[in-house]
Amino acid sequence: MSEGVTSKVLALLEESSNSWHVITKTLPLLCTLTFSNRFSLSREVRMRIVDTTALFLEHDQIEVRQIASKSLSSLVKCASSNVIADINVKFSAKISTRLPRVRYGKPPKDPAAYNRLVLTRHAGVLGLSCLVLAFPYNIPDWMPKVLVLLAGCIDDPNPIQSTVQLTFAEFRRTHMDTWHEDRKRFTSSQLELLTDMLVSPCYYA
Repeated sequence: MSEGVTSKVLALLEESSNSWHVITKTLPLLCTLTFSNRFSLSREVRMRIVDTTALFLEHDQIEVRQIASKSLSSLVKCASSNVIADINVKFSAKISTRLPRVRYGKPPKDPAAYNRLVLTRHAGVLGLSCLVLAFPYNIPDWMPKVLVLLAGCIDDPNPIQSTVQLTFAEFRRTHMDTWHEDRKRFTSSQLELLTDMLVSPCYYA
């Protein structure tokens, strides 16, 4: 019965992709259902939940992206290592294409294409941020590289930049007391790239 209810909620989300009010109300419900029934849901349904939630990170409405980000981060906490690896690969790819340089005060040459790329990169940053925020007191093997990728987006326009800043601010807050040990999980080159982001509060202002 629980799997049937979950499937109906998923169907509602998929049918309501253009109604951001419905999505922002339904995604938290889906997350609650997933946790309540995580031992009875089939692998296929759990994967569909993760995939559907991840799709909304690229929604046109920023409110939907924000809710989807929180939901995905919660789902990652009980996801398998394979699912986490898939999310990592998927959203790392979304930030692989850099934004074209736009002179201050000048519009981009192709505003529609530029805005679409901003949306795609923001989805990538949100997806990787979900991974980082799902492990507030651990440093999994994949996390240093993810943090380096996020740091590379710090000069992007908002909402990308603000998402990166918030992610590093939260990482810094949760790892401050154990940083003397946590830093050993990073290579010297990674630490060199991340030092300002992880130490200086000015990045979070």
